[in-house]
Amino acid sequence: MDQYLDTFNDATSKVLDQYDALRAIWGDILQGFSYCVDENVYLKHLDDIDHSQIAKIQTNLTHKFLKMGVPTRAERLDFIINESQEWTQDDEDEITSAEYFISDNLETYETSVIPAQKQEIGKAIEEAKETIHKKKIERETKIGVVAETKAEKMANNYHIYFAFYKDSELKQRMWSRDEFEDLEDYELTKWIIKYNQETNCFSNKNFKKIAAMPFTLNLASYCKDQGMFFFGKPITQFSTYQLGVFTKVMRNTFVLRETKNKAGSPEINNELKMKDLVDWYDVE
Repeated sequence: MDQYLDTFNDATSKVLDQYDALRAIWGDILQGFSYCVDENVYLKHLDDIDHSQIAKIQTNLTHKFLKMGVPTRAERLDFIINESQEWTQDDEDEITSAEYFISDNLETYETSVIPAQKQEIGKAIEEAKETIHKKKIERETKIGVVAETKAEKMANNYHIYFAFYKDSELKQRMWSRDEFEDLEDYELTKWIIKYNQETNCFSNKNFKKIAAMPFTLNLASYCKDQGMFFFGKPITQFSTYQLGVFTKVMRNTFVLRETKNKAGSPEINNELKMKDLVDWYDVE
């Protein structure tokens, strides 16, 4: 689904061109899982409880590696700065400076209505992101294997364990805990690829678009900002994807109520561009 949406340029494509694909994604978000047709399995959209259990696994693994003598990240960072001098405080400051630049300019970029200004700020933000990416890769390469990153990498695999089920009621897991931990690397890799393929469409970019669609705004207008009325359950039980849409659609309904633009939101028709619709809510 995300590959299909990626064929569109939001600045030039019409809202109606993406409407059905976004509604399909919204349908999966509503039910809290996706059906993987080719494997005949169900992928649960994880919630805070699932993520908390993965975090607990990661914490336990970190403690296990520390007991085995694997150094901490802080110890290795201190070593490469103060002893081997492979890394310097100037390198750290370069990352921090780029991060501050992004946080200071992101809101201006999102709300800018002057194309030339928006393009210039956007280019600078992308350059800062690239700097951060390159410097962090360089830093992690020099730091090497540490308890935290080793634990994080292993714990991330448990997203697969918590996500895949044999039934639409999400009662029967694909594997027992022991079976999952005994999976061969090639089997685990197969399911990681499947997980990534199925969840790529659940991006912040698509959530912003879904939250501007009539099929979510109309529902939200009846729930009086209450998550219980929107998804029929407490907000603490929302999946990560449900929460991602809920916060954005609540913002948009507030904008519709409070906007000073008497003309209201742009009318969805054969001419309206996706970017123009999403940008309208940001600007208002």
